[in-house]
Amino acid sequence: MEEDYFAARNIADLPRHLSSWKRDAFERTCANMRDLNYHTWGFVIYRCTYDDEDLWVRYLAQLKDFAHGYLVKTRRAELLEQYLDFHVIEDRATLENASRQDTRHHFNQWTSNQNVPAGDGFFWSKTGAELPRFRFFLYVDKQCLATVVQFQNADNGHPYFRPLLPPMVVTVVDGSWTPDTVQSYEPQNEDGYPELDGSSKRYVGFEYHNAYYATALYETLHGNGLVDYGSYTRPPAIGPDAVNTMS
Repeated sequence: MEEDYFAARNIADLPRHLSSWKRDAFERTCANMRDLNYHTWGFVIYRCTYDDEDLWVRYLAQLKDFAHGYLVKTRRAELLEQYLDFHVIEDRATLENASRQDTRHHFNQWTSNQNVPAGDGFFWSKTGAELPRFRFFLYVDKQCLATVVQFQNADNGHPYFRPLLPPMVVTVVDGSWTPDTVQSYEPQNEDGYPELDGSSKRYVGFEYHNAYYATALYETLHGNGLVDYGSYTRPPAIGPDAVNTMS
């Protein structure tokens, strides 16, 4: 059963049963692509820094390399890499040094113009609007961009050590958050933290995250939000393990 499940090379061939003994690391990504007939996945990326084109190319290439490595490790490269789209939104005139809130407004406009699948109407089914692609995005500013240097300087090419190196960082942004949002998960409403983006609550609508785990985070965010994610890491700590911080 396991071999049949992992042998699929396009979404149409994906069986509806799961391996009975070995979990698929991209179970929800695969199932939602199949059930919604929407064969694109991956975060939208907002480029908010334009000073160094070469460094930007390095950063984006490294992000894609991380994604490829994780897909190979989880036996999903042959199926999912062909559908992966890190859609970059860039416009120096409007996005250079843009704030997270500015990019939220743009992201929500962008989402409203997409052909988002509606689902089949059953109460248990998902809609396209619930997919991570249309709820969260990656925000890359100068601070994030610089982290590719520290990672690549420490990287000797050995895949097993990469998660332990100084991280290349992405900022994962919740597109629906505002400073006044009251979260249904009560602990995230705790107040008294240092103010970020106009809020002193525990949950501030974004998280710094090790880019090595970006595709794993995409899978996790199916049906959940950063606010629901048990290991939400409040900035300036860097998720998922909070060992490092953004200075």
